[in-house]
Amino acid sequence: MEQLPAVRRALRVPVTTITRSHRQLGLLVGTGGFVLLDGLVICRLALAGSVGLEPLGPGDIVLPATSELDGGPLPVEQSWTTAGTVRLAILPEALPRLLVRLPGLAAAVMERQQRRAERARVLQAIATVTRVDVRILALLWHLAGRWGKVTREGILLRLPLTHRVLAELIGARRPTVTTALGQLEARGALSRRPRDEWLLLGAPPAAHDDADDAGVLALP
Repeated sequence: MEQLPAVRRALRVPVTTITRSHRQLGLLVGTGGFVLLDGLVICRLALAGSVGLEPLGPGDIVLPATSELDGGPLPVEQSWTTAGTVRLAILPEALPRLLVRLPGLAAAVMERQQRRAERARVLQAIATVTRVDVRILALLWHLAGRWGKVTREGILLRLPLTHRVLAELIGARRPTVTTALGQLEARGALSRRPRDEWLLLGAPPAAHDDADDAGVLALP
């Protein structure tokens, strides 16, 4: 609590709104980074002809790339896009020095980064599930944890997720995703609605109990 006034002074940073400006996002990442306040940002990593996606939401902190991506031995291309309009707080390039002076702020940043790392591990686990329909359902329930809203009908998820984006998020082909979505709707597991809405029905996929399939998700 003693550091609160100093933290408030240090975090008087500019806030900006971006609408589908990939270049502007890239410039912000290359300087001090940003905190996502509202909206959905997607980070794309291109590697060996494939693309991996990470969805970022409110509270996520994006800092400049380290040598793992920038200058490492493996050629990786990172790019950014927004799903609609997003609002960002622009972090100062002096942030590392501020974190040294303000351990409370440093702890908060570390906690946010830990949450992001844990969500990335969940996405990695989802991508290893054999059945594409289960992958899709697990992904949508995972995203609903941040963007979902409880309604009388089910969990309402409002995100502009095209079949292509879903395919890239779970590591599948777009036609396969289209077929799997039709199967999920036919089974009553979800309902696609207008205005980028998904209604999740029933229960999310459960972790398999078989030790030989540890970490694999299966439909209940």
